[in-house]
Amino acid sequence: MADPGHHIEASTQTAEMVQALCVRLDVTEYRLEAQAGVNVFVLPLTGAAHLLERFAATADALVREQQARTKAESVVTRYEARAKTVAEQNESKLNLAAAKQEKFEAVCEKQELQLERLREQLAGAEGQLVVANRKLAEAEARWWPSRSVPPTLRAQ
Repeated sequence: MADPGHHIEASTQTAEMVQALCVRLDVTEYRLEAQAGVNVFVLPLTGAAHLLERFAATADALVREQQARTKAESVVTRYEARAKTVAEQNESKLNLAAAKQEKFEAVCEKQELQLERLREQLAGAEGQLVVANRKLAEAEARWWPSRSVPPTLRAQ
């Protein structure tokens, strides 16, 4: 036997929202029945018209609010995904830059070592040149002792 009343259909998704509305609107007499996968709220006919108008307006507002929240969550999810992608790309670029910098630093160290060896070789060559010049001067002094200026210096 069905109770006289007004039936409001709500999807399973909004069942908790409708129950919360009943509490907010001070609806003390209602039943929740399940019929073919749809939640049906049965309200008594007594004063139901005014109550249903308030109920419908509040339900519409809550549905719009839920839709706006869902849309906002979707936007946030998209932006979070994009931010994650950009962060991963930036991290990849940073890793590549760090690897290039390490390679550059290794090349610089190798060139610094080569430069140091060349400086050492140059210092050795300069030392050999000083010794060779001294020996040349001594040899010239032995071969041309009577002359005050050796022939190598006169040619300059």
